[in-house]
This record gives sequence, C-alpha cells and structure tokens, in this order.
Amino acid sequence: MASRLRSHRFRRRLLWVGGIAAVVGIAVVGAIRVGDTGRHYDTKLVDKPAWVYKTPTEANLTTAERHEVMDVMSRFIKTAVARKQLDSAYDLTLPELRGETTRKEWHSGNIPVVPFPAVGIYDMTLDYSYDGDVAYDVAVIGNRGGIKTFLIEMKQPPKSAHWKVAAWVPKGIGGGSTPVAERHTEPVAPQKFRGRLSAAWLLVPFSVLATILLVPAALGVRNWREGRRALKEYEGSRDLPPPPPSGYNSTSRPS
Repeated sequence: MASRLRSHRFRRRLLWVGGIAAVVGIAVVGAIRVGDTGRHYDTKLVDKPAWVYKTPTEANLTTAERHEVMDVMSRFIKTAVARKQLDSAYDLTLPELRGETTRKEWHSGNIPVVPFPAVGIYDMTLDYSYDGDVAYDVAVIGNRGGIKTFLIEMKQPPKSAHWKVAAWVPKGIGGGSTPVAERHTEPVAPQKFRGRLSAAWLLVPFSVLATILLVPAALGVRNWREGRRALKEYEGSRDLPPPPPSGYNSTSRPS
C-alpha cells in the first residue's frame, strides 16, 4: 500500500475520486437539508358540517302558476327568441340567463338567447317540476313551418310571485322547412330508394380484382414457358456431336 501511495498516478486518481465523492455528498446533504420547496395544497380540515346535495322536492304547479308559466313562456318565445319587441323581453328573464347584459345591450339584439323565427308553440312536455323550478321541452313552430325543440327552464325567485326564464337551450337537430300541416296531418308512405349508379359501375371492382389475379398468373405462365424452352434447348444440345478440334479440315485426308 505504501508503494502505491508513492505512485504519482495513483495519488492523482485518488484525488479525483475523493473530489467527486465530496461533491456528491454535499449535494445529497443539501437536498436533505433544504427538503421539499413546493407548495402544499392540502385541504385544511374545518369543523363544519359537510355540504351534501339534496334532490329538490318535487312539486306540482297550481292552476294559476301553470297559466302564468305558459304566458311568460309564450311571450319570451315571441319576443326574445324571435328577436321582436326586445324591451319587453328583458324583464322576463333572470340574471342566470342574461348574465351581465344591460338593458341597452339587450335592446341592440346581441343577447345570450338562441334565436329562432318562432311564431308559436306546437307541443311541449314537462321535463321536471320542483318547488320554484320547472323545465319543459318545447317544440317551437317557425315562420316557414319548421319545428325546433328547446329546453326552457323557468324559476320563481324567492320573495317573488312571478315566474321568469332562467335557461333556453336547443335540443337535438331540427328546424326543417316541411310545413307542419303536411308533417302531422298527411300520412307519409314509405319511400323506396332507387340506386342512382348504373350497373356498369359494378364492372370497376371486378376489373380491379381480375387484374390483381390475372397479372401474376400471366407472369407465371410466361416464366414456365421460358423455362420449358430453355430446358428443351439444353437437352437438344446434349445430343449433338462434339465440335471438331481447332484447325481440323474436313476435306483433308491423311497421307
């Protein structure tokens, strides 16, 4: 060991290894001492009862409430939805629908209500009815006879005797131009769809399939025929006499 310590090369390697070990040790100790510098977002425990969602109690509308709901709904559709007489439609909505839209902005027509050229209500179905909160699926008739379905939610705010519109959301795909009278009064016979493509178009896939099958077959036949011809030429060459030696003259005779 003493002889190795006298070696200059060994002492230099030992110095490098010791330096690297010291750097690694300092880094490890520093990481342990500093610890986790990130922020903790753990929810703090509070001594309060937990909030639990409870389904609202179902409640049926009285006759008077039903009439008021139908009246407000009809006026809302004929004004805000149809973009007519917008001033009167502003007071029919709740902040849940109009947001921060002012009355002046509402009058300009830039309102958070999906428009539709409505002229009336064709059909409606109750979606749910809670205490102070009801929703209907409303089928609205357009000015050209098309029908579009919307979900309308209406609420009666606390300490208020009037119902107002809280939400207006389109449902599904609709709005066709078929007149309502034709759609609902005349039976529609089942239609037989006729193909518009000629039978000649069926030749296209068959031609492609035939090409895929015939091209390899044709190449195989050609290779087979060339092989047979080469084999015959080879066998024929074996039956011929060997060629005469170089310089041989068939006309000369031995003396």
